[in-house]
Amino acid sequence: MRITITQHIRHLVHHWFFWVMVITGIAIFLRALPAFMNAAWGCDFGIYYGLTNSFVSNGEWIGDSPAWGGAYQYFPVLYAITGGAHWLTGIDILTLMPKLVPIFGGLSVLIFYFIVNDLLGDRKKALLASLFLAVLPFHVYQTSQAAPLTIGNFFYMLSFFFFLRSRTSSKYLFGLVISTILMILTHHLTMYFYLISIVFVLFFENARNSSWTKTIRQDMVYLFGASTATFLYWNIVATPVYKGFMSHGIVFGNIVFSTEMTIALFYVVCCGLLGIAWGIRKVWPYHEKSVVLKKSSPALFFGVLLGLLVLLGIVFLFPLPWAQLYFTPKSIAYALPLLVLITLGVLGLKQAQRIANWQIIGGWFSALFLSFVYGFLSLNSTLLPHRHLEYIVAPLLIFSVYGLYSLSRYDYSFLASWKSLLLKKRQLLYPFAVVLLVASNAASVYPSYLAWESLEVSYETITADNLAAISWLDKQVDHNASVIAADHRLALLAEAVGFNTTQDKPIYLWNSSKMSDFSDELRGVVYNYSRVTHVIVDSLMRDNIVHIGFDGKKAFMTNASYDKFCVSPFELVYRNATYNREFEEMHWTEVYYVNWSQIEDGMVFIR
Repeated sequence: MRITITQHIRHLVHHWFFWVMVITGIAIFLRALPAFMNAAWGCDFGIYYGLTNSFVSNGEWIGDSPAWGGAYQYFPVLYAITGGAHWLTGIDILTLMPKLVPIFGGLSVLIFYFIVNDLLGDRKKALLASLFLAVLPFHVYQTSQAAPLTIGNFFYMLSFFFFLRSRTSSKYLFGLVISTILMILTHHLTMYFYLISIVFVLFFENARNSSWTKTIRQDMVYLFGASTATFLYWNIVATPVYKGFMSHGIVFGNIVFSTEMTIALFYVVCCGLLGIAWGIRKVWPYHEKSVVLKKSSPALFFGVLLGLLVLLGIVFLFPLPWAQLYFTPKSIAYALPLLVLITLGVLGLKQAQRIANWQIIGGWFSALFLSFVYGFLSLNSTLLPHRHLEYIVAPLLIFSVYGLYSLSRYDYSFLASWKSLLLKKRQLLYPFAVVLLVASNAASVYPSYLAWESLEVSYETITADNLAAISWLDKQVDHNASVIAADHRLALLAEAVGFNTTQDKPIYLWNSSKMSDFSDELRGVVYNYSRVTHVIVDSLMRDNIVHIGFDGKKAFMTNASYDKFCVSPFELVYRNATYNREFEEMHWTEVYYVNWSQIEDGMVFIR
């Protein structure tokens, strides 16, 4: 019996399905980890929580617009999935939502494996590419949050998978249509990335092939159908996207294309690229290249890596223009494992035409990369460069696999006496390099985003005492007669239960101790809110950073700027804290009431 069990285990471990499940498990674990370590996760969580509550309470697909942001309610798939799970399990939405949605982020890695395996016809390389995606910081961090982007990324991968499969079997067409519709209803930016990916895949395939692909008509019908359905949905239902996202999408200096011109340009580009593809075939006939891969030298590897480090060094001196964000030495150190994978991807690009289905992979990567470059150079406020990264890494990682392989095949003759040893140990060095890359990237995911230690942008943690404070306000304070001041994270939670907030307007309220500095912010003068009645402060705001938006605004509290809340006109009306097993205070949240009677009676002079 022992031998039989051992044989079964050995067979299981050598089966590809076992490793796919292991990789998927790693992907889900990393993305779900913050939700289990905190009460909730994500600085925008309050928006999606509030809309999910609205969906569950009213049963309406399109709920009321949240105070912050004006388009989220038009993309209801996230809220429907969470609401459906709530109805099935009876689990409270606040408990269920942060833990359920990251599972879809992990499952997108599973679908990515099947995409890569279909493209390469090589399970080992598909496993390695999906393992890299499972731990890649950009993808892990973005898909760890209960947000439309996470679900959108899932349907992006699923639609791309069905698109590839539908070209060999019509039975996948139904799945492709359903998945595309769900993506349209999930996240508009993801849909944009998907459409341009398909456009460039078709261009590359038909430009670098001996003739038109067999499914070109079907592909064009699908592309035009999906894009037309997208534009119609935005125009008829998701009107803020049609007016905002589309009208600011194409900008060349002072030239801004209208929404209608942008749509027309999309169709012109689609047809024009096919015409260009036909011309390329005529002028530059395609011939199959040898499948033998080139070898990459360590010098090239370190040269590219050094170039990437120099680019980050520039951002250390000058901020990223679209986010007013500086890299710090610590954040650059955290980014090093990711930079190694990107460097391997650049090395893999050398192998492009020697990779199976390179036209599809190259078109996929090129679409996202060109959009990234355009967003960067044009300082586009809609196509923000950093929003491309969780999408562009997917095709890049396929090249990274080949980059690592080509680097491992180098003969290292320059090492003389070490050469024979390296050749003998190559079978050990290759898996060691893989394990090191995977472990270092996985370990850097969340530390690299800690606001006070690296980028100083925002903080995603929502603690139990945060939720207790919001619950207390919800039960004890008149919603209609109150205005809440808090950081972006806590203000959105207050909005989720029906309060009006200052919507990221105040700055001096947090970083100044002088009443005269923040009196206008407290009164709502020149702002679109009534006078502030309550202020929420927690330990993360006090000790780390006050996140007040995504346009470069941030505030840091000092002892003096915090201590002002301990005197009139502020009155502490609620405090809650989270303790560890040793009963040591870990986090706390305080709610202060603004006593306007004292101000109006002249007891407190604020001007």
